Amino acid sequence: MKQRIHLVIMTVILLVSLAYSIVEIYFYEDTPLNFTCRSKVYVLDESEYSSCARKSSADFFLSINENGTGYMVVSGSSICIGEKDITTLTDIINFNYTKEADFYSFTLGKRKLGVSRISQLLKDDVIKLKISRVNSNDYIITTPISPIMMCTTDKD
Repeated sequence: MKQRIHLVIMTVILLVSLAYSIVEIYFYEDTPLNFTCRSKVYVLDESEYSSCARKSSADFFLSINENGTGYMVVSGSSICIGEKDITTLTDIINFNYTKEADFYSFTLGKRKLGVSRISQLLKDDVIKLKISRVNSNDYIITTPISPIMMCTTDKD
C-alpha cells in the first residue's frame, strides 16, 4: 500500500512537470522579426588593448527587419582620461544578419573611422549578439562573452 502511494505521488509530480514544460514551450516568445530598441550606454574602458583609459557614453538605436537586414544609429562621445579632446560622433551603421541558434550574427556595413572609440565592439566586421527578453519592454543584449546593454522597446 505504501509503495502504491509513492508511485501515485511520483506519477502526479511527473505529469505536472510535463504539463508545465509543454506550457512553457508553447508560450515561449522569441525575439520578434521586426524589432527595434533604444539604449543609453556608459563605458569605462581601461583594457590593455586601448591606447588610453577611455570614458564614453552613447545612445544606441537598433532596428532589425525580418528580411535579414537592419541598422543601428550610434550617437555619443568619448574621451581619454587625462586628455582634453572629446570625440563626438553620430553614425548610421547598416548590417545584414543571420540567426545561428540563440545568437544573431551581424555583418556590419561601412561605418565612420572613430566609431570604435565610442564602442570597441563596433570595430569588428562581424559581431555575434543574443537578444533576450527581460520583461514586456526590456531586452538584454549580450555577446558570447558578456552582456553589453539593456534596451527598451516602445509599446505598440
